[in-house]
Amino acid sequence: MIATLADPQIGVVGTRIQTPAGEPYPNGRRFPSTTLAARHAVMSVLRPGSNSASAEYFGPAIGRPDADQVVDWVSGCSLMMKRPLWEQIRGFDPRYWMYLEVADLAWRLRENGYTTVLSGPAWVTNHGGQSGKFRRNRPLWHHHRSAALFYVRTRTGWRRILVPVAFAFLSIRLAALVALNSARRLTTRD
Repeated sequence: MIATLADPQIGVVGTRIQTPAGEPYPNGRRFPSTTLAARHAVMSVLRPGSNSASAEYFGPAIGRPDADQVVDWVSGCSLMMKRPLWEQIRGFDPRYWMYLEVADLAWRLRENGYTTVLSGPAWVTNHGGQSGKFRRNRPLWHHHRSAALFYVRTRTGWRRILVPVAFAFLSIRLAALVALNSARRLTTRD
């Protein structure tokens, strides 16, 4: 990762990820378009666990797993950035409590001419989902709030007209997921 960061145009470098079972977990994500974000949001409620919508968030298949790859953004579970650049870009936006803070950072880096790279040889094991494991509704709220913040930051021109629609959509999705969580809790208690 340090060698990759030697390139002055690289702003952030992230690692490849594997699950505790040793299975590769996709990293190296695309910034979502409005259509892709909406499709992912709907499909993840209708077909939880399906990666049909999630797959489009990730970059193209990597030919050489040991080679570095330029991507839009990487997971925050393991990344590296030069301290002077971190200070110049002012680090993570404090409005994001969790979720999409790395996408926002990578977006701002790209606006300043830097790239984000997924390191070929660097791997970590991520036990994913531990932050929201016990309080499912609170992380859901933060995830949807972060999605709204990111949507506002990244939409320009005529797409800004869709901001109220995106907020309404995210609110409805959040309410549906909270209701599903409540129903699951009730059925597991019986």
